Amino acid sequence: MKGTTDMNKFVNLKEFHVDFDQDHESTVRGLDEVSPTALYIDKILSLNELTQLQKQLSGMDWVPVGYSGIKGDYQPGDPIGSWRISLHNQEYADKIWKRIGHHIPSRTIVHPCDIDGDEGQTWIPVGVSPLWRFIKYTDGNKLYIHYDFPYVETNTDVGGLMTQQSLVIYVSKHDVTGGGTRFLNDPQKAIPVKNRDLSDQPRFANLDEVFAVPSVELGDAIVFDHRMLHDGQEVKGSGEKIIIRTDIMFQRVV
Repeated sequence: MKGTTDMNKFVNLKEFHVDFDQDHESTVRGLDEVSPTALYIDKILSLNELTQLQKQLSGMDWVPVGYSGIKGDYQPGDPIGSWRISLHNQEYADKIWKRIGHHIPSRTIVHPCDIDGDEGQTWIPVGVSPLWRFIKYTDGNKLYIHYDFPYVETNTDVGGLMTQQSLVIYVSKHDVTGGGTRFLNDPQKAIPVKNRDLSDQPRFANLDEVFAVPSVELGDAIVFDHRMLHDGQEVKGSGEKIIIRTDIMFQRVV
């Protein structure tokens, strides 16, 4: 499929151990200022889980990437857009899915301009992707204008599995300002996804292109469709901001 995720682009897969709180619950509400399908998840991670993650991440060797966020685009001496660690863990994905899965609606494609696929296809949410990307932003770091790409696990015929929504979890932020996820007015919004130019734009958004910058608390998360145009606002300050980026898996049933 055009614009799919290449697993080889991800940086140093690391091991983590988090004792998830069995009885922890999350609540979900619509994030209407972003889109009718976007969601805000309150406390997707408990304070205990956040503390465990923060402690382990503080001792990790982070790998720099450029403004595109893609491993292969960065060469030593280039400006650093962010710092990365990746983790593949199905158990963690299953535990998060248990907390939020009943809040993620199925979708039948009415407008192929919104998501990957053809009109009339129905997709049901089935889980969280086991690929966890930890992303750290420090002073001057930022991210180019881009769409998120789907990871296609199997083909998109009936029974096929692919990601269609991004899940961003906010893990740590201290002594910095900025760094918001900025959603942008998209000049290709009326074009079906399969006909768009989905390449990253090697620039940052002007203020008049931004229509929403959600304010998110630590331990919370946002969910939004992959094909929403966005960038990462510049971070300023002596500290750091850390997020987790993963995805929601869907299965085609019709």
